[in-house]
Amino acid sequence: VRVEEFAPFVFLVSVDAPTVRLICVPACLLDPDYRFELAPEEGAAAGLGAGVYSAAASDSLVLAVVTLAKSAPATVNLASPVVVNTQRHVGAQLILPGSTYSHVTPLRFWAAVEEPC
Repeated sequence: VRVEEFAPFVFLVSVDAPTVRLICVPACLLDPDYRFELAPEEGAAAGLGAGVYSAAASDSLVLAVVTLAKSAPATVNLASPVVVNTQRHVGAQLILPGSTYSHVTPLRFWAAVEEPC
């Protein structure tokens, strides 16, 4: 779900339990060079094929889940991105084994963009 006044943030809302929501941000706004490789079985449930995925790609939407804590700065999880197949409107959260990315990356944007990825 995209709500203009909260841009560039997007919300993943559970179809089965709509009160369950995750705040996310497109990974390309956090790191324009963000990329990872999927093995054949890793993204099969979401219709994602094997290969290299880039945050800047147009055929999938790569999101980082945001964590908001009362007493700490906001962070994003770049070690376990949510990848959405934009054709089928399904997605999966992936765990990237051996990733150099962190699950507690400070939330800061690399550059202001006119249109979210």
